[in-house]
Amino acid sequence: RSLTELRQRVRELLCLPSNPRLAEPDVVAQQRLSMPEAIETAARDVEDVISVYMKKMGDKYDVSKNVEEVCGQVWATLFDYPSLRNCQGLQTYVKECVHVAWALSVQNPPLLISYEAKTFSPTLHTRFHTSDPNCNQISSFLWPSLLEGDDGHCVYKGVVIT
Repeated sequence: RSLTELRQRVRELLCLPSNPRLAEPDVVAQQRLSMPEAIETAARDVEDVISVYMKKMGDKYDVSKNVEEVCGQVWATLFDYPSLRNCQGLQTYVKECVHVAWALSVQNPPLLISYEAKTFSPTLHTRFHTSDPNCNQISSFLWPSLLEGDDGHCVYKGVVIT
């Protein structure tokens, strides 16, 4: 979410046209009619350069607000364990996870962690050795799948129990 917001703020600051992947089709069509092709090309070039920059600077980006948000969600979920708020190991773990998630999201296309599938797919999953080979219903993930974009190919198969 914060990556999309950041890109939108940069777009607005530079007066770039709406991103065709995010805007309504009629807004994009209207912009294309009123915008010379050279400006549209330049806007795409700026977006590409920003994407490359964010990809290269991903490990240096300040994700502290994201870490605070995730920690807040953990504390709210595990409210019965108030001592977790002071657990430095957990806070470090959350910080590292947020850094990895940020680095995955700034790739082009973004890399997505998939762990919600209910049905086994040999292109996305590997069965754990204790799994029932005749069952296609996933009972749990031991490791998530890593995908390129929403409909992209599988970079790394998830390990599941069926």
